[in-house]
Amino acid sequence: MHAVRDDADLRNAAEFPCPECGRRLHRIDHSPFEDFHLLYCDGCPRMAEVGHGDAGYAEIRHAHPGAEHAKLMSVVAERLRPCDCGGRFRADAPRRCPFCATTVVTRDAAGVDVTPAWSDDASVDDTEAVTAALTRRTDLWSD
Repeated sequence: MHAVRDDADLRNAAEFPCPECGRRLHRIDHSPFEDFHLLYCDGCPRMAEVGHGDAGYAEIRHAHPGAEHAKLMSVVAERLRPCDCGGRFRADAPRRCPFCATTVVTRDAAGVDVTPAWSDDASVDDTEAVTAALTRRTDLWSD
């Protein structure tokens, strides 16, 4: 991996090629100032976006006041519906290439986001379309 630029706002940002398909990927530490959490599937490149304003998330936070982030994400993961592939969404699931599903980040994956890079042959619109197609934002919670 090589750094994209030296910018304190880009938390450990880097672009790198997928070792399997060669597509450019962007890796960044998730900002604690975002108003959502991303939990990744442990079987495919999909992710679940849980907003801070989501009623299910608010219920979990209320039931676990003062819980550390890792504990809170563990409880959230337990309550999320399984992924369409049958996998489970977890904060610490390995990150996979959104194009070929090869595992690209395994160590210390919690808090790391991997998306298509806005470079090479991918336009911003294409990159956002791939990310949107892999992100579950509704129908998150199991009964």
